Amino acid sequence: MRASNSRVLARAVPALAILAAGFVYGFFTHKYQLPPYHLLRSLFVEPEPIASTPPHTGGRWEKTPAWIRDLELHADGESGETEARLSALGYLDGYIPPPQVDQVTTHDPSLAQDGLNLYVSGHAPEVHLINMQGEALHVWRREFLTIWPDYEHYREEASPEDPPHYIFRAWPFPNGDLLALFEGHGLVKLDRDSEVLWSYAGATHDRPSGCHHDLWVTDEGEVYVLTYDRGKNVPSVNDSSTIWEDHISILGPDGAERDRFSVIESFRSSPYSSLLEPIVRSPYHSLHANSIQVFDGSLAGASEVFRKGNILISCRENNAVAIIDADSHQVVWALAGPWLRQHSARLLDDGSMLLFDNRGRDPELGESYFGSSKIMQFDPLQQSISWTYEGTDQRPFSCPKMGVCQRLPNGNTLVTDSISGRAFEVTKANEIVWEWVSPHRAGTDGEYIATLCQMLRLDADFFPLDWR
Repeated sequence: MRASNSRVLARAVPALAILAAGFVYGFFTHKYQLPPYHLLRSLFVEPEPIASTPPHTGGRWEKTPAWIRDLELHADGESGETEARLSALGYLDGYIPPPQVDQVTTHDPSLAQDGLNLYVSGHAPEVHLINMQGEALHVWRREFLTIWPDYEHYREEASPEDPPHYIFRAWPFPNGDLLALFEGHGLVKLDRDSEVLWSYAGATHDRPSGCHHDLWVTDEGEVYVLTYDRGKNVPSVNDSSTIWEDHISILGPDGAERDRFSVIESFRSSPYSSLLEPIVRSPYHSLHANSIQVFDGSLAGASEVFRKGNILISCRENNAVAIIDADSHQVVWALAGPWLRQHSARLLDDGSMLLFDNRGRDPELGESYFGSSKIMQFDPLQQSISWTYEGTDQRPFSCPKMGVCQRLPNGNTLVTDSISGRAFEVTKANEIVWEWVSPHRAGTDGEYIATLCQMLRLDADFFPLDWR
């Protein structure tokens, strides 16, 4: 009997030890998020929807994050008062007029860069100008079909939104003129009263195309805008199916097209052609270029790739940033770095680059994992990272798509957190010194927030006071 008990005990002790070790490792894995914590979480925890369209509204909307709603209720320290004001608006199913509450949740004038704020959001075809306190100063508004009334003739070749109900990107001029980009469709120049000065559809009956994502205006007034051709056959990528082929269109100050070239061919004809390989596996075989900047030549002394006229772009599908030569239209520098699905690549005055890394904290988990985002500053030549911002528990930063970052004159960075519908200014010490949350809501109780496509900080005297 004793021998039998000893044999049972001998078998039980190792099993119990294994169970105990598993429990201890599981405890510390959860507490400190050790591998494979994020993998298991992505498999068994359903992520919160990142985009949705509320009923009976056009435009582009996201689910309002719970922490944003809580932030607004406590922003003034008197949640009951704010909640009462919100309830008094009488929310209906559909678009809700902006509530008359203070949407600037944080503002430290001693640390924040003073100026004006221009924003574009998915609630309507509008561009808004506000001050640092969130007060409205000016609005540009123009409906898509008043610009392109013949849209119906080629809409079958257009992108899914038909027609677009919001503006995606804007570029202001000091006299009050404004360039407005309708995503996937066209570019229009408006005056300060929202009258059309010129328009560029990007598409014709025999060239189904569209402007998308970003634009840049040079000191000479030329407009560089990202465009693409839909349903294009490009044998160098895939000879068995059609693709959405990215292009860069160059327009004169009057909106007339001066040049247009293929970004895919810029890669294919360069030493960086291997970076095309990932797009062969993409559903549309598109690079999905999402930002553009034209160099002014001020940093040409640091490297020939920074010479005047060269073009910096960000391409989402191959996770690469690249510089295209102004004359040959070939890629002369490219880097697929420690980021994933990035946006808003910008060359800064000191020769470093700023970039919005959408899903870079855990790239090994794949593109379906909606993890934390970060803003990254790095040296493009030495490939060293000098600064990052990744959010906090109190201010989570998870923007798996879209997003814009802008380096301000005082060294702070303005971040457009598109999916959360907010913009914030952060210092080099990672302190948020200004924050604004979109007032544009929809749904039965404001559970949808308008996608914030862009927030741009302008100098306080950018516009003349006689009309603003």
